[in-house]
Amino acid sequence: MTSDPAAENGEVSAAYNPNGSVTLSVKKPGANWLYTWMKDGEQILGAGNSLTLYTQSDSGNYSVQVTTKGNNALVWTSNAINVTITKATVANTAKENVHHTFGTTYDVSNLFNIDPNAGGATYTLVENTDEDAGTATLEGNILTITKAGTIEVSLTTAETDNYNAGSAVTATLIVDKAAPTIDITAEPASLVGGGTVKLTVTTDAPAEVVPTCEGVTVTKTGDGTFSALLPNETRTYIFKAAYAGDANHESAEDTCTVSVTRYVHSAPGSSVSVPATANGSVTVSPSTASKGTTVTVTTKPNEGYELGSLEVLDKNGNALALKDLGNGKYSFVMPDGKVSVEAEFVKTVATGFADVPANAYFADAVKWAVDKGVTNGLSANLFGPYESCTRAQIVTFLWRAAGSPEPKAMSSFTDVPV
Repeated sequence: MTSDPAAENGEVSAAYNPNGSVTLSVKKPGANWLYTWMKDGEQILGAGNSLTLYTQSDSGNYSVQVTTKGNNALVWTSNAINVTITKATVANTAKENVHHTFGTTYDVSNLFNIDPNAGGATYTLVENTDEDAGTATLEGNILTITKAGTIEVSLTTAETDNYNAGSAVTATLIVDKAAPTIDITAEPASLVGGGTVKLTVTTDAPAEVVPTCEGVTVTKTGDGTFSALLPNETRTYIFKAAYAGDANHESAEDTCTVSVTRYVHSAPGSSVSVPATANGSVTVSPSTASKGTTVTVTTKPNEGYELGSLEVLDKNGNALALKDLGNGKYSFVMPDGKVSVEAEFVKTVATGFADVPANAYFADAVKWAVDKGVTNGLSANLFGPYESCTRAQIVTFLWRAAGSPEPKAMSSFTDVPV
């Protein structure tokens, strides 16, 4: 008789294997032979030319008797083999780098890879005096955490019919601080002239969060609601809701802004009257203004006309100083009382001379003289309307105006060369 694993000195020992721990077999089996297996002197029924043993209860002293068939039957009795089957070992291991956030319970079975053949699990908290260690209570496999940090848990498993008890394995749970959320809103988010603003703080922090703002008093009005009275001054206020954190919670904060625009009460202003004007239009902005306000006057002549004159008179008929803004726009500072705007538009006269304004009384005459060839001015762009004329220039202008006629006799003046 042989065995697998092989026996030494009639002894074989093996750990439990669900697929067969020890196999005993007849070395050279024959056809139609009879096999009688014996264990500890008692017959085992139904066995063939081999016998597979599994559990610890199968341990014992085995032999086999072989009987041949036929008229000359022979009987052999094998050597005896003493078989010992032991319980198998389970492999429980600890997981690494396992994190959990403070605030909820934890199933410590998730810290381990437990052999499926292991018996019942028992978990034990491992005492840890490190100042960064967390604290907790353990009931069964449920861990109730009272402080964030590192928590060590030990696992042992009970023995079964075929497996030994598992050796103690220790795993570490890293309990991270919880991260509270904070949200603060303001209603309204903008004010004109100041006033009261309502602040609402929503948070899951473990303590009340009261908003703050530099230079502003915040008053609690309800659960998570607050109010602040903001003065009538232009400013942007930043309200902050902050939680400083503790041993189990991270710090957190949120902000919101409220903008205030200063309101200035203006006394009723005086009117700026603009009578209808021919050949163009005049508008003012604003049409009603208080003392010290800058008023803009916009002039727009009709085609073929231009602004001849513009005056702004106060309630006493005195002319106000005008500032030329260009492009037909002027401005003045509103006095105390009503004002009137007087404008005149004149027909545009194009003389081509920079020193002959279109509204000058002599503009038409200059244009006629140039068109008729009476004079060409001092240069291409200067006429010299205020320059003195000699008698020679005057008589020349008159002669040209008369059509430059041929003289009938020579001049008798000695200072007029021929």
